Amino acid sequence: MTKKVNIFLVAIIAFLIPLAFFAPVQAGQSATPRPEVFTLNTAVITNATTWTGPDTIGQHEKIDVFYIIDQTDINTLTLTLQVSPDNTNWADHSTKSAVVTSNAADATSYITGGVEGLYYRITSTHGNTSEVTPTIKVVLR
Repeated sequence: MTKKVNIFLVAIIAFLIPLAFFAPVQAGQSATPRPEVFTLNTAVITNATTWTGPDTIGQHEKIDVFYIIDQTDINTLTLTLQVSPDNTNWADHSTKSAVVTSNAADATSYITGGVEGLYYRITSTHGNTSEVTPTIKVVLR
């Protein structure tokens, strides 16, 4: 009888040990958030302007800023990426603050950088008051 009990216990243990290594994982939220796309501007501007993103960026790892600049006259436009911990105090992004600097012609491009802070915005400065249309889209991923 003891031999049968020992064989039975060995069989149970042999069955349970692999289950410990392959235990089912609980279904939950994905570790990587879904990418989100936001259009911050498509309008004509003639002076310094700020566009604040509609969402916090804390749950994302990367931020991509795409821009299309349509110049009507020669103008120097600079776009800067800024970040904030509280949507009140702002600082330039540490590695990718210059989205585009002293742009004087039509242009299309983008920058990508790591997420810093919880909020983001794009600021613009102008060399004069000529009309310019910066289309700005942000991808959080």
